Amino acid sequence: MADPDERTRNLALVVGRLAADGPSSRTELARETGIAKGSIRTLTTTLIDAGVVREATVGGDGSGRPRTVLRLATDDLAIVTARIDADTAVAVLHGISGDELARFTARHGGPLEDPDRVLDVLAPVLDAAIGGADSRDRRVGAVSVVVPGVVGGAPAVVRVDHELGWRDVDVLGGLRERLPRLGELEPALPNGVALIGEGAAAARAERDALDGLDDFLYLSGHTGLAGAIVAGGVPAAGAHASAGSFGHIAIDPTGVPCRCGQLGCLVTIAGPEIVLERAGLTELRREHGLAAALDELREQIAANDQPAVWSWNDAVLWIGRALRALDAVLDPEVIVIGGYWGDLVGDIADAVATDGFLAADTEQAPLVVAGAAGPDAALLGGFATARTRLLADPLHLAV
Repeated sequence: MADPDERTRNLALVVGRLAADGPSSRTELARETGIAKGSIRTLTTTLIDAGVVREATVGGDGSGRPRTVLRLATDDLAIVTARIDADTAVAVLHGISGDELARFTARHGGPLEDPDRVLDVLAPVLDAAIGGADSRDRRVGAVSVVVPGVVGGAPAVVRVDHELGWRDVDVLGGLRERLPRLGELEPALPNGVALIGEGAAAARAERDALDGLDDFLYLSGHTGLAGAIVAGGVPAAGAHASAGSFGHIAIDPTGVPCRCGQLGCLVTIAGPEIVLERAGLTELRREHGLAAALDELREQIAANDQPAVWSWNDAVLWIGRALRALDAVLDPEVIVIGGYWGDLVGDIADAVATDGFLAADTEQAPLVVAGAAGPDAALLGGFATARTRLLADPLHLAV
């Protein structure tokens, strides 16, 4: 008798390939998944009978010999991904294949230290995305919310974010209180509503964007410092869901106190707010938001404006030291740098490869590369995570 778990995994492989690659023949599916052709025929018949997959004929009419391909019959499905960052709340509506259908954004204006104020802005944005699915005759198959900080527990909460001052913040509970539609929708979702930490979400997107890269460290300096340890293509959570909290490496024993109780954490030296303050850009950040201030910082660094250059050079020294410490413990082959740091990755690579504090043999220094997922990395990773969970049992997609 066939193993039901293996059958479900194989169904997920087939549907996952169709979602990623688009219409494919059975022969192509067998090649891409490694599943025997006979088994592919059985699996695809199951999916066709369930209404998850349908056959189509392509070619012919002078364009070549007609052939039969399979495609997902999920044109009515949508995935909603919401995100809180330093300035804005955003929710994106995607089709199952990753096509962006709509985007809704509102500026919460901070401070992020006040979660109620942030959720007051996020709730109507999320509501607009769910309503956008309804107006497009789409059924929502998955909802995920990406947040700064360490996410853990059951039910999931933001357990701690010392940079924001959050502790045990029930983001999903707060959204349900503000958005009755979410509570009404949730029972119909196969996996409920997912809460995902920014570091894990962005790392997932980078893993997808950097083909073949399944083991790496990820670090970004956008909303605070977000990080992740990716092993076997999956961001590690750790025993208390705090793996990847690289911003709280106590790197300068003579540094300033951090909210976490330590002295000289990396975030107190190289966090975006600190770098902007030293560069004289705090007022710009306050008036126009973090993204605009970081754009200006990059321009000033490129123009050799000394306050900006000095601020960045001081930060990159400590970033390099922190990464060398991580290298000594975790021995990664690759370190992926996201956020605005990605545009300055050459400076970080030089700092990592330089002899100095906790330096190992420079010939063994890891490869340091810029992220490829772009400014939407966390959103894209939240979508990809939700889609993977949704497709894990494809028969749930049947109407």
